[in-house]
This record gives sequence, structure tokens and C-alpha cells, in this order.
Amino acid sequence: MLERFILQKRVDKSMFREGIAVPAKLHQTLSTHLSGGRLERGERRPLRFFLENVEYEVTLRNEDFDRQKNPNHVEIWQFNYRARSPIACRLREIFSSSYQLLSIGAKPLNDMLIVRSTWIKDAFHLEPLLNGASVDKQEEKFFEAEEAPRIERNTGRTDELDGDCPWTEIFIERLLL
Repeated sequence: MLERFILQKRVDKSMFREGIAVPAKLHQTLSTHLSGGRLERGERRPLRFFLENVEYEVTLRNEDFDRQKNPNHVEIWQFNYRARSPIACRLREIFSSSYQLLSIGAKPLNDMLIVRSTWIKDAFHLEPLLNGASVDKQEEKFFEAEEAPRIERNTGRTDELDGDCPWTEIFIERLLL
């Protein structure tokens, strides 16, 4: 049986600018959800995030660092995107209160982002939890269906992105159970 990949990420500045780090203890589990298996040092692969039925392109990378200078350093994996990317813009909108607090150097709210594996290789579902929402309730909602959903793809254009973000062509995917 395939083990589900679940990462709980507390909101911080890096999530709005560059991506989401994957703890070393989750690398093996994450590898089972990648079409090419484990990442080699310095390797990058394209992945898909689904948030609110919208697909976003991100990159999973294994940081390339000098093994001779740092022989005991653990591998650093990160779901990577740019600060002006559509996913970063949407996360700033969703977590706007925490984003504003972090912008002025204050502590963010108790917001979290859950990253979960899906039935599709190289695709991950994102769930925002605002200000201490229960992870347990979210856990019950996810993976209730026993069969993989059918996906309907529509093309859309959005103009509701943050002022810092360019207009972007997006794909809206509706999961039909």
C-alpha cells in the first residue's frame, strides 16, 4: 500500500517568496509519489499543486551543495516557485493577515498549509488552515473517496491576483467524484 505524503507547514516568509521546504524525514515518502522516484543531488522536477481547484506549476528541487565542504549535511528538498508566481500570489491572498504581520516583522497568526499527495504522481493538493483550524477535521475530509476522481479541465484567465503579480493563464480543474 502506498503511504500518503502529508506535510504540515506553518506560515512563514519563505512560503510567500520561494517555496516550501520538505523535512529530510519525509524525502523517502515523497519519493514514492514522484514519477521518477528519488531526486538526485542538484536535480529539479516539475510538479503540480492543486489549490481551490486551480492547478499551479511548481518545481521540486534537491539543493546542490559542496559535499566535500559539508560531508555530513542532509539533503535539502524544496517545493520551489518565484515570489511573483501565481501560487505565491494566491497564498499571499489566502494568508493575507499573516503576510501583513510578517511584512512588518511581527509574528504571524497560527496559520498552516497542508501539502498532501494525490492519486496522481507528481501532483499534490494544498489545504490552507487559517488561525488554528483543526488538522484532524481536514484529515477526515481528504481521501474519503475510494476511487481516483475524474478531472475536468477548463482554461480561465484571472485578474484577481495581487498587484505584484502578472496576469496569468491558469487551468481550473474540477474534481468530479
